[in-house]
Amino acid sequence: MVVFGDSHGKRMSFNHSYIMARLKNMDISWVVKSGAKIKYHTGLVNKAQDADVAVLMCGGNDLARSNPSAVCADVEEFVTKAKAVGARSVVIMGYFKRKTPGYNDKVQQLQKALQSLYPASKQAAEKTRFWLWDRRLPQGTVADGVHLFSSGYRKAAMYFCSAVLHAINVIL
Repeated sequence: MVVFGDSHGKRMSFNHSYIMARLKNMDISWVVKSGAKIKYHTGLVNKAQDADVAVLMCGGNDLARSNPSAVCADVEEFVTKAKAVGARSVVIMGYFKRKTPGYNDKVQQLQKALQSLYPASKQAAEKTRFWLWDRRLPQGTVADGVHLFSSGYRKAAMYFCSAVLHAINVIL
């Protein structure tokens, strides 16, 4: 499995041993860079060549600086290229809610766009899974309005493992 991520991916990797234990010591490579946007990771997607699972952890770097349509197109390009290099399943995770004015509206617009682009039937057929944090993390887990407290990342790691295990079950 290859995990691509920005600062959220970097902080999630601090839970590596927890994640490894739950994923039965699956081989995991972390390709993380604080501030990275989806296009940056799409340029590195060849690292997911023949991976069972490619995970893209999206923070808010793209959405805060762009619009939901452009971010949706970037996600679609990442999924297409990951599949082209042989990733058997793709998991897209991300988008915490923020206190920034207008940002949460963008998250909702992006969710609708992704659901339209990848309805449940297409997700199953293409072995692609979306897991959007803001539906799952409880109040009080966000430290600075953007990043989680370590306890929040531990909880996020639980959801991360669930999404990855689902993706693995789909490809078996």
